[in-house]
Amino acid sequence: MFILYATDLEDVAAKHSVNIHGYADDTQVYLHGHRDDMTSTARRLENCIIDVGQWMSANRQKLNTEKTELLWAGSRHGQSSVTDCRPYLQLGADTVTA
Repeated sequence: MFILYATDLEDVAAKHSVNIHGYADDTQVYLHGHRDDMTSTARRLENCIIDVGQWMSANRQKLNTEKTELLWAGSRHGQSSVTDCRPYLQLGADTVTA
């Protein structure tokens, strides 16, 4: 039932060109990016999650930032070259690091 209720979230994600996957009461948003665009990719994802949180508030739900995770995947070489500037999301007062 939750999946039918949350189908509007696809529109929120599409506004940011972010992919969305939902199951049970869990929603994942994700996108592909290049390591050269890490900051802009993280900001795009952050803006999408903020809009998802606003949608949830408008629909009597709550985005639990304590359970929000950021996974940044890439090759071993690519990951080792970004050690000084790991991506993060700033969601209100909470910071979610990769």
